[in-house]
Amino acid sequence: MFCGNADGEMLPPYIVYKSEAMWSTWTEGGPHGARYNSSKSGWFDSHCFEDWFESLLLPRLKRLQGKKVVIGDNLSSHISVKVLEFCQQNNITFIALPPNSTHLTQPLDVAYFAPMKIMWERY
Repeated sequence: MFCGNADGEMLPPYIVYKSEAMWSTWTEGGPHGARYNSSKSGWFDSHCFEDWFESLLLPRLKRLQGKKVVIGDNLSSHISVKVLEFCQQNNITFIALPPNSTHLTQPLDVAYFAPMKIMWERY
């Protein structure tokens, strides 16, 4: 999971392994500040998303003044009572993009990953 803001600041990555349990060796030598988790499918589930939101995103947003906006895709695991409570308690608006549109509307996909993929294809 990658997360960035309009100033170009990126949060440490959140890495999810396809496994029912984590091995401590899987976290050795990883990116500074990264957080690790696992899920049966290897994809974000609601437990992973809640952990990411609480452990990486929320501490960063709490340092900011005023209203905050989080833009996410319309993945069902992103909509949970716990995350919505975090948002309400911390003056955060969570905007879920329309389904199947993130390749056109998700800021990281459009402004960061698309140009990166173009450069990869050239080499």
